[in-house]
Amino acid sequence: MVKYSNSVIYSIKSQDKTYIGCTTNFNSCKYNHKEILLLTERPSKLYNTIRQNNFDWEMKKLHKYPCKNKTELLKELYRVIELTNPELN
Repeated sequence: MVKYSNSVIYSIKSQDKTYIGCTTNFNSCKYNHKEILLLTERPSKLYNTIRQNNFDWEMKKLHKYPCKNKTELLKELYRVIELTNPELN
């Protein structure tokens, strides 16, 4: 069962470019990003940029966002994306 009370808005930076995401399990999410980078060739702005920068990237929590459901979490994600205008989303 997903615990939206543990929700986090996070960023991934590679060089001077940023991606904004959200999760209910930060450690698992970070592990999944690492796995995708190392084990697949999934094309995306985020993963292509990280690969082009010799796998130099940093993932950090921007803020906790305890909420009731996925809809509330996604609203906050889109609000932060709108404010920050990240290059890799």
